[in-house]
Amino acid sequence: MNQLDDFLEADKPKADQLLTDFINLSEKADMYFDASNYSKAHELYDKATKKLGEVTKLKNAKLEHDRTRDISKIALYQQNPMQFYKEVERRLRA
Repeated sequence: MNQLDDFLEADKPKADQLLTDFINLSEKADMYFDASNYSKAHELYDKATKKLGEVTKLKNAKLEHDRTRDISKIALYQQNPMQFYKEVERRLRA
């Protein structure tokens, strides 16, 4: 794994916590909404939306990293197919 892989893997617990926070805030906001306390519900929905936005940023960084890695795999294959297969075999054995 390179440093970016390590960084993104380290963000997984953070993303999990953000999702948990989002769910908890949403449920709490629903309770306030049901109790007709709309201003408090609105405040909590805003906080929940921000948590979800942070998760989206982390996920987008991961997707961009994966896309870049896939492009480099295609380039390696196009340049030297045998080297590509050796690399795949090496990773499968690891």
